[in-house]
Amino acid sequence: MVFEWLSRYLYDVGMRSEIELYGWIKPLANWGGLFLLIVCICPSILKAWRTNRIFAGTLSGWVGLIAWTLIMCLIAPVVAVWLTGEKRVFFYFPEGPGVVAAAMTGWFSAGLISLLVQGLKQFWLLLKRLCCQ
Repeated sequence: MVFEWLSRYLYDVGMRSEIELYGWIKPLANWGGLFLLIVCICPSILKAWRTNRIFAGTLSGWVGLIAWTLIMCLIAPVVAVWLTGEKRVFFYFPEGPGVVAAAMTGWFSAGLISLLVQGLKQFWLLLKRLCCQ
């Protein structure tokens, strides 16, 4: 009973110190990753809106998704380890096999985004046509 309490107490102290030392990495990885994803997908959205072709938006979105995955899986963890000096920060980032998954199936999500953009554009043009008459 005493050993159980002591081990729980030591675990809590260890978690608190880890949160204090590395607590800034998890929000930075989450919000920075979201911002980077938006930056990487924006060219796809703009290209799909301007060209009226779903494939053009899909291709650029696929490339953007692969770039985001490369940065978040390979480059950002190395930079975080370099800044902190601890290898424990690797747990805050996606794993490396995500790059292969994005390369093989990223076209599907990019195609869905392009299709959604085309649908929104058609809806916008319909509203514009109905309101201006």
